Amino acid sequence: MCSSTRGRRALLRLAAAAILAASAGSALLRPATPSADADTFGPAARLHVQLAGVPGPPAGGWLRVGDVGSFAGSLTFEQTSGHLGVVNSMSLEDYVRGISEMPGDWPIPSLEAQAVAARTFGLYHVLVNGDHGPWPGTDAEICATDKCQVYRGLPDGAQASRWVAAVAATAGQVLMYRGGVIESFYASSDGGRTRSGSVPWLPSVEDPDDSLSPLHHWTWAAPLASFAPVVGIRPDQLVALSSTADSVVATVRQPPGAGTAQRSIDAEQFKADANSDLPSPPGLPVALPGPYFTLTTQPSGTVQVEGWGHGHGLGMSQYGALGKALRGMSAGAILGAYYGPARATRLPQRRIPAEVRVLVSDDHTTATLVGSGPVQVLDDHGQLLGAAPTGALSGDLGPGGIRARVVPRPPVTAPVPPPPLRGRVPAFADVRTPALPPTGPAPGPPALSTGAPQPQPQPAAIVHPPPPPPARIAPLVTTGARSRVPVTALSAGGAGVVVLGALVAVGVRRVRPRRR
Repeated sequence: MCSSTRGRRALLRLAAAAILAASAGSALLRPATPSADADTFGPAARLHVQLAGVPGPPAGGWLRVGDVGSFAGSLTFEQTSGHLGVVNSMSLEDYVRGISEMPGDWPIPSLEAQAVAARTFGLYHVLVNGDHGPWPGTDAEICATDKCQVYRGLPDGAQASRWVAAVAATAGQVLMYRGGVIESFYASSDGGRTRSGSVPWLPSVEDPDDSLSPLHHWTWAAPLASFAPVVGIRPDQLVALSSTADSVVATVRQPPGAGTAQRSIDAEQFKADANSDLPSPPGLPVALPGPYFTLTTQPSGTVQVEGWGHGHGLGMSQYGALGKALRGMSAGAILGAYYGPARATRLPQRRIPAEVRVLVSDDHTTATLVGSGPVQVLDDHGQLLGAAPTGALSGDLGPGGIRARVVPRPPVTAPVPPPPLRGRVPAFADVRTPALPPTGPAPGPPALSTGAPQPQPQPAAIVHPPPPPPARIAPLVTTGARSRVPVTALSAGGAGVVVLGALVAVGVRRVRPRRR
């Protein structure tokens, strides 16, 4: 073989080796596929799912998670506390449309007041929590249960159009005090008087309109011995129970010859323990559902329990808002009656965060997701990992992290959008609501009642001062209002600064009473 032939063959071998090396290198540069199965993605700490579309997801599309609900925006599978968490990301207004806190057939002013309070509460938690929410392993900023406020995703049903209309009528409006977004607590029923939150925007005010609530006033009785587990003693040791302004007093039998002694228990702690240890009395969700209660031991050996309201009693009473709307008050007047000097103000769009992240599920290890069309799967950097043409994925949490795989599309009933409102909103008389409250003052909690408002660590006196003079009521701001910059998030536990857009929280101290 001549030298020139040998040289050509050597060159060919070198070229083939170079091509193989280049091929191997390019394979390393392609997005990694952890599984040989092209229909499986992961494992990963987080997988994002969105509807496929160019240039973006189609309008009106939805993503459904098992029996949890249907949602706008995108969904993320995340690992939280040993479970598969599902986080829904959507715009602030889509989030408020998905709030389910008030019957849709209530008067429009009460729905509008609820929309503003819910939007404010949600925005406050977005600003405060940012990327560091209280749910380990997730980037959620707020939850979907009554520990925060109830969020169920896309509204549907015949009554949903009224709620959607109330959200649209108040779009962008939040409650602000001196340039700050307040922590706008609200609850089902205040029992006739709201609790003081020790801040200007959570005053204690008389609320006779709350008498519409079925839990405005409640009472029940039980044997004294049944309270022994709540106190933490044996039944034969418990002699009597009574209540003071901010505590429950247990009279406890001492060893033979030592007589009795009194043990003081913080009212809030007693309430939490009673709701955990005692069965729910007939007609009540828990043993002590409201912000106020009293205990009296009868000579017969039973304890008479009397209470008022349902929930923590801070801020707006939802039944109180109903009563005020039925009396003809506007949404602005309703909000002004509960939140003192805070006013509803429309924030400029540039000051509203691009998305709200809600933890919609965190108690499963698997979840099935179905979209209204094909879906895409992305990693935490926004890199496209693949697609599910069927629009259906199954996510599960395993030892290596979260995996998602394409599955056949199951039969899923699409969410039914609310019908559009036609003509005028029905008048109050056409709304299926309870009758107007009776004339005259409504029965309310006693001047001294157990369950003192304590949103701050320092004790707060339960002795109710005379109600403050009525706050000047301003109508909802509908145009041209500009918030101060930076926008502040104000809580009942202190104050802090959160710059909208940058989401930088400084020194905010928060309290988290349960929503209900």
